[in-house]
Amino acid sequence: MMKRAITSILMLGMLAGCGPSALQIQAEIAYYEAVASITKNQAAKPLVRIVPSDPTKAMMMDNVGAIEVYQQVEDKGIQQYVQKDFNEPMWRFFTTMASVVTPWVGAYYMVDAVAGAVGSGTTYNYHNQVGDNATGQFRVVGNTSATGGPATGISDATSTPTVVNPVIMEPSVHIVPQPEPIIVQPTK
Repeated sequence: MMKRAITSILMLGMLAGCGPSALQIQAEIAYYEAVASITKNQAAKPLVRIVPSDPTKAMMMDNVGAIEVYQQVEDKGIQQYVQKDFNEPMWRFFTTMASVVTPWVGAYYMVDAVAGAVGSGTTYNYHNQVGDNATGQFRVVGNTSATGGPATGISDATSTPTVVNPVIMEPSVHIVPQPEPIIVQPTK
């Protein structure tokens, strides 16, 4: 029962962090809308504004009251939205703990299995098949008993070896005739 509860909790924990929630997606959309709005407002400001001294007269150099130069906004582009994974420290802790605890749990089960096998007094059955009218000695050592049965005979399952003689092929010699040399006579 305890193993099922732990497995259920772990499965729910794994499924909980599978993707962004609806609120995370809305936060990302709001971020990009805010960045686009800020960029649009910055682009609406003029770089240079010339104010006339007399607004009724034509704009000539003698009618300039003020020249305002605005600082140009540094264009860094739209920065990528980054979602923070708040579950990552917890998962890092659990995976680190699992990597530390797993070898010790495995060692415990291995030692327990070996201790159980050594102390249980397991019965081992050995079957020896010998040929008819075979003679020999059978020795029993320690707290062991031996029983005998009728001889069944030894079956020989050895196959006849296959001998492969290698065929050595030598390449044939081809003599390619060389063309006659062309002699060029110098012109006089």
